[in-house]
Amino acid sequence: RDWKRGQLHIDMDLKDRDSVVAEAKKRYATKHACCCKRCPLRLELWVAVFIDLDILSGGVAELPWNAPADTHLFAWFIYYLFFVVFPAILLLLYVSWNGDAFGWPRRLLMQFYFYKIPAFFWAYVGYFYLSPWAAGGCLELCTHFAGGQLPQLLGLKDPQTCTEHIAFIMVSRNMLYVIMYCYTLKGAYEYFRCHPDNDDKTVCCSSASGREAFDAAFVGEPTSVAREPLLA
Repeated sequence: RDWKRGQLHIDMDLKDRDSVVAEAKKRYATKHACCCKRCPLRLELWVAVFIDLDILSGGVAELPWNAPADTHLFAWFIYYLFFVVFPAILLLLYVSWNGDAFGWPRRLLMQFYFYKIPAFFWAYVGYFYLSPWAAGGCLELCTHFAGGQLPQLLGLKDPQTCTEHIAFIMVSRNMLYVIMYCYTLKGAYEYFRCHPDNDDKTVCCSSASGREAFDAAFVGEPTSVAREPLLA
């Protein structure tokens, strides 16, 4: 039975959580992390946790407490760390803690990813390339970030040279994280699909046609509307 292609239908009382959980475990056992058949699918979620923990710890350690108010650099750090990265950590940990008990946390994680990845991208591109505060923010970073050693850490000869290149460096670094987040998005989607609670749901709605569209994008071909009972 190929549940991924829509051939299974969970025709059971949703109050029978034992049956739902058992089916979720069965489906999960057939999945594995990308590029490693012996690695569990949840490994991709833990990769995302460690990426975000690295970003959060590094960002908090270098918060620009004394940055001039007109650069809005401190506000940018707060938004980026505590409205994008930190909520993702909490949600990933909750999804892992929930295990196979319910499907809705996995769906919520997918919904958050649809906010997180664009927000992460635009936080960098918007501030360093589009905002009127970019020049002041770049100068502040090159002058005081990392104890004033940022130009040396980046292999640049002085703060002025750093100011001219830091926007490109920051956005390029951001793109690497966006690529890694897209990788974990694939794992989060497969994990979302592993749970019977989500069989009749897409990320944002409950519709068969919507699910076909999402599965066509993530799995590679649309699902069939044909269904059969799980419990014969």
